[in-house]
Amino acid sequence: SNLITLGEKPGRDNSLFMLIRGAFHSIFVIVYLAFYILNIKDAHTIAKRINNGIPVPLTLKDMIKGIYENGFPYLLIIPSYVAMTFAIIFPVIVTLMIAFTNYDFQHLPPNKLLDWVGLTNFTNIWSLSTFR
Repeated sequence: SNLITLGEKPGRDNSLFMLIRGAFHSIFVIVYLAFYILNIKDAHTIAKRINNGIPVPLTLKDMIKGIYENGFPYLLIIPSYVAMTFAIIFPVIVTLMIAFTNYDFQHLPPNKLLDWVGLTNFTNIWSLSTFR
């Protein structure tokens, strides 16, 4: 709920930190849902293989061997995806979210709260005389 309201009491609530935390939690939920969906698809695939009589790895040793033989490139690329998420994607998402707030010199957290203003910032930019 803090991502929606961005705080209630100036001085106590820091809207910018709430926005950053909300963006982080949103990324975490998206990654969690992606893994959940992949888990369901994998369970469906394994069930099909079992029903068709195709052998599946049942022991931990067989699973590790299968990962080493078939999934080794994925194991090497996962750290770079994690680093890319937090070094590139996360700051871009936070910046895009800040673009839809009233973040300026008159609204600096924690003394003032940020509010969602939607597309007002962009309409204000296009109404400047330099863009006419």
